[in-house]
Amino acid sequence: MELKNNSYLTAFHSGNVSQAKLDAMFDYIWQFNVKILIERVFTLEQVPEAHHFLQSADGFGKVVVVNE
Repeated sequence: MELKNNSYLTAFHSGNVSQAKLDAMFDYIWQFNVKILIERVFTLEQVPEAHHFLQSADGFGKVVVVNE
C-alpha cells in the first residue's frame, strides 16, 4: 500500500506484531528513505509519562518507548 503525500498513518493496537512484520516495515522505511518525526523518547519506566504526553495536545510527532 502506498500513502499519498500529506497523509498520515496512525496505529493504536500492537497485538498483532511479529518480527517478520517489523523487519518488513523497517526495510520499507530504509528502502524509500521515509522520514519519521520522533517527538519524544521515553524509557520503559516512563510509560505513564509517555501516555500522559500522548493524551495531551503538546506533541505532534511519534513517541518512542525504549526497553534498555
